Amino acid sequence: MTSTALPLPIVKTYDDVTVIDDSKIGSKFRMAVELIGRSRQQTFNFASSPFGASPLAMAEACIKLDRRLNLFYPYVPEDQFTEQMKKAREMGAHITIVNAEEHIYVAGEAQSRDGQFISFDSDDAIEVIADTARALNLSPQHVWAAGGLGGITRGLQRAWKCAEHHAVAVVHLAQADYGNAHVIHTTTPFNEAATGEVPFPCNRFFEAKAWHTMKQHSQSQTGIVFWNPAAR
Repeated sequence: MTSTALPLPIVKTYDDVTVIDDSKIGSKFRMAVELIGRSRQQTFNFASSPFGASPLAMAEACIKLDRRLNLFYPYVPEDQFTEQMKKAREMGAHITIVNAEEHIYVAGEAQSRDGQFISFDSDDAIEVIADTARALNLSPQHVWAAGGLGGITRGLQRAWKCAEHHAVAVVHLAQADYGNAHVIHTTTPFNEAATGEVPFPCNRFFEAKAWHTMKQHSQSQTGIVFWNPAAR
């Protein structure tokens, strides 16, 4: 069940599209708080990328719940740390740099030595999104979401089984799983911001790209829901 301590996303309409706006807390933070709050562990391990909102959501949740966080990044020289990496460290996360091909494996292996490995692609994380969507009492015909590993769209597919789902792959990951969604891959590199206006608060490196892609491909669709995870 979704925690009663977390507010539901706000439902708004823009350009005849129902936007599920999670900008008040962010969907990644929503998942992190639920997963960490259910555990008795004090330390958590997370395989991170140098960009995106997931590590900061984990760091914010660990601050809220008074837990410790280890972030495992693929190789980046310290003098080339991204702003996201610097911010995560400022928030108290311990950063470990490992071989690019092994950072997810190493983060998982660390569980046996120090803390619990968490993934936003896990079944428990996906169910947090599904529970949140169900609580909104909507019956969309078409559902659009930005994707990296695909956890959010798979959660929405659980909640809205009768809808047609569309995932905009903003990050092109070999291990991504978009379930039954129609997948459209963006051509803009992940570390380049989207251009053009978006009528709600969002991350220009992530869901802004999905919004523009949806607008290009959904002209004949009705009953559209767009999930804004509001990556921060």
